[in-house]
This record gives sequence, C-alpha cells and structure tokens, in this order.
Amino acid sequence: MVKYPIHVERKSYRGSDLTKRRKVAEYNHDAQMLEKHINNQIKSGRTGVFLYSNISREVELPPDRVRQILFSVACGDNGFTVCSNIENRGEDE
Repeated sequence: MVKYPIHVERKSYRGSDLTKRRKVAEYNHDAQMLEKHINNQIKSGRTGVFLYSNISREVELPPDRVRQILFSVACGDNGFTVCSNIENRGEDE
C-alpha cells in the first residue's frame, strides 16, 4: 500500500551524451506529471486502486511508459493501492 503523498523516483545523467540526456529529461518530465496527477487525485479524496491502464488513459501516455515510471512506487504489476494519511492531506512538501 502507498500513502499520500506519493513520490516517483527521478533519474539523473551528468554525461555528455545528448541522446541519453534527452531521454532522462523526458522520463523526469513524465514522472513529475504522473506524480502531480496522482497526488491531485488523492488530495481531492480518491483512494483505493490506481491501475496503470486507467492512469494511462487519463494522462494520455502509453501504458508501458506509465508502468515503467510508476513501478517504483509500489512494485505492482498492474497498478497500486493508495491508503491516504488524512492528517497530511492538505500539506505540500
């Protein structure tokens, strides 16, 4: 189970390869967008199961991309379950 607020791991690359740098930047952009999207839904009261396929449709990213990024949140094959910590619901980190 995952507690609010979720945090999606970011990648880093300090090398000079522009292709790798671009891919890491795209990954981090998508990770930030997914993290914000899910945290906003939880903040508005949604808890329970978040399926990668549903998130994919909501944010218009391919399901494999959503799974690749969000797997680090709870290591779920098809999604994850969120348990909201009501005491921290209104706080931003």
